[in-house]
Amino acid sequence: MKWDSTLFGRHLESWSGMATPEFFGYLESKTAAIVDEDHLRDLLDSGRHVAVKFGIDPTTKDVHLGHIVPVMLLSQFIKKGHAIDFVIGDITAKIGDPSGRTSGREVLSESEINKNLETYATQISNFIDANKITFYRNSTWLDKIPLRDLLSVFQSVNLSEAFQRDDFRARAAANQGVSLAEVCYPLLMGLDSIALKSEIEVGGIDQLLNFHQARNLMKHKGLRQEVILVTPIIEGTSGDGRKMSKSFGNYIAVNDSSSDIFGKIMSIRDELIAPYFQAFGHVHIREVDSIRHFSEDSPMEAKKQLATLIVGMRYADLQRGLEERESFEQRFSRHQLKDELFSDLVVIANTSVFDALMGSGHYKSRGELRRLFDQDAVKNLGEGAKTPLRGDTSVSDNLKIAVGKRGLYKVRIKNT
Repeated sequence: MKWDSTLFGRHLESWSGMATPEFFGYLESKTAAIVDEDHLRDLLDSGRHVAVKFGIDPTTKDVHLGHIVPVMLLSQFIKKGHAIDFVIGDITAKIGDPSGRTSGREVLSESEINKNLETYATQISNFIDANKITFYRNSTWLDKIPLRDLLSVFQSVNLSEAFQRDDFRARAAANQGVSLAEVCYPLLMGLDSIALKSEIEVGGIDQLLNFHQARNLMKHKGLRQEVILVTPIIEGTSGDGRKMSKSFGNYIAVNDSSSDIFGKIMSIRDELIAPYFQAFGHVHIREVDSIRHFSEDSPMEAKKQLATLIVGMRYADLQRGLEERESFEQRFSRHQLKDELFSDLVVIANTSVFDALMGSGHYKSRGELRRLFDQDAVKNLGEGAKTPLRGDTSVSDNLKIAVGKRGLYKVRIKNT
């Protein structure tokens, strides 16, 4: 099956007439957890447009594919015709989400927040129809709440309960400290939901503790608690198991060129192909096993289709993805590699392939490079050949090496 064209077609179509059980199957495929599933089914069966909330703090100007994972779940509600409230946390950004952090964030200035805001809507609009979203700044209502009302909100939370969070306890044990503002962060999220009368909230699974506290605040205020849908955290491109993050340098930026996006997708571990398909394509729960088997049986073809899909979605043109696939195959699969694409590795005779590559300065650690060898991602590009190289193999003059899908090197033996 051509999953790239099938899933790209779904990305463009309307689901307005789709029955609830069918729609729920698409939601299930994208969620790591659903809080109050029965109420979610009741809302979907009601036949009316439900208020769905999604929030993001503009703490950085760059959006990467890790940020897009919950956005793709949000897009399914848009396709079904539901009302989307997109909250830009210009107040909460000054605190910063404490989830999973080992220390507090630096406080952003108003100008930094506004600068980051400028690019957000544009970058996510590549993956979601921004014309069908209502954007809000949470300063619109948070700035207007009287102190007496805020005190009532703060009194609804027991501080000892707030410190049941593992991330807070770990920071306290390491003498990193936790600010009162960070403790109040989930309450401000709850005030966002109260202001918008949210019925459903979408976010990453790292937000789950915040969402539970927001639900508790809604209950305290006598409101029906919102349903929560959380998406998994997507692993980055480095193969070390860490989440995609700019801090780790293992991310794919939305504003990367189409060739860079394609190449970075081709560099991910084979085990990530199926999760990436689920995260970025509209995959039904009944199709998950088929995609997993396809990814295991034909990982190279599956990865090419995945890269084609993501590039196509990013540029709203599947042909763009197909062109990048053709370019990739010309450069790598068919060995049409020009000399200028190779970086020189100048080494002495009898140097091992591992030490030659480590000396290039392109790899952060020996462990990172070792993983590439373990994955057979380091190959000899001989005449008509493309075979895995061992790290302890001695280099030879003019040896051409491919590392992953983007690193190309040509060995030069220097005279001693």
